[in-house]
Amino acid sequence: MDHVFQFQFAMSLLGFGLVYWLRLPPGLRKGTFEKLDIPSIALFMLGVGALCAFLVQGRIQWWDTPWLGYALVAAIIGLGGCFLIEANRKSPMLDLSWLSSRAILGLAAIGATVRILVAEQGFGASGLFAALGYGNEQLTGYFWILAGATFGGVVLSVVRLDPKDLTRPVLFAVAVICVAAFADTRTGVMTRPQDLYATQAAIAFAAVFAMGPIMMEGMLRALAAGQSYVISFIAVFSLSQSIGGLAGISLLSAFHTIRLKTHLIDAGSTLTLGNSKFAEALSNAVQRVAPAQADPALQQQAAASNISQQVGREAAVLAFNDVFFLIGMLAAATFAVLAMPWLINKIRGHNPLAKELAFLEAMLARTRK
Repeated sequence: MDHVFQFQFAMSLLGFGLVYWLRLPPGLRKGTFEKLDIPSIALFMLGVGALCAFLVQGRIQWWDTPWLGYALVAAIIGLGGCFLIEANRKSPMLDLSWLSSRAILGLAAIGATVRILVAEQGFGASGLFAALGYGNEQLTGYFWILAGATFGGVVLSVVRLDPKDLTRPVLFAVAVICVAAFADTRTGVMTRPQDLYATQAAIAFAAVFAMGPIMMEGMLRALAAGQSYVISFIAVFSLSQSIGGLAGISLLSAFHTIRLKTHLIDAGSTLTLGNSKFAEALSNAVQRVAPAQADPALQQQAAASNISQQVGREAAVLAFNDVFFLIGMLAAATFAVLAMPWLINKIRGHNPLAKELAFLEAMLARTRK
């Protein structure tokens, strides 16, 4: 883990150097920062940091930990104070009236939802392999396939990007996640990384394939509204991605914990000596440990511990299957919500971005002159 942090630090230094080495061409400069930007940015950073801490530590410390409540209060105060300052400024950094419009809120919600759905991979598949005892060395091929699928998603997203229909690729990506998540519900204790190559590669592809159209729609709306709105869009888009990803993992982690306890309780109710299958399994386990342990009491203890570990592993896998099913249901619901207005617009021949595209064409025409 230390090497990972060192690599991240090195990449940050490399990026910092490239910013100064590859300078942008000279252009028009305009003073935009004001004194009120300092407390506004500070409160925004405080609110986002506290909210991220709440979402990250909530699934680790569990949600009834007292100090998490203080973190949530700090997040509300920080973001609330930032929004209060921005709402009463003549030239705000974050135009809340524009950000609170139906189109921008919907765009942010779509971006956050996609991040939540993609958490199936970051938490679900990775957690499943960890529960089955696989280490990073055994998952090298798996991660190479995910990297290839991600690169393919980036390339195809650029090639197939159509400003006149930016909803279609998002629908396709959500449908892919839905099918892949439902397919992963078949996993068991004998599942190998190779069994999930296709579905997880599909999710990795869909994760980046949907981001390009979402971001382009937001940039079109921001540019059409005015250059000052670009900062507002970048802020809300970045926030939706960060919070969406963390909230997705927190949601799935909490759901997995609840389902794991449920499966363990169900399994525990059947693990009695009156159950012939359990008695037979215990007897077989005792025979396996007998050559290494002569004490009958310790034989029973070792056998019971072995069976308990197997039951815990099976319960964890069943809980992850429930997580995959939940993601599939959320993806299906998201697809339905997005598909309905898209179909209506197609039938009516209406493009919701017609004004923004017309503005972009006019701007390009002025640039050519």
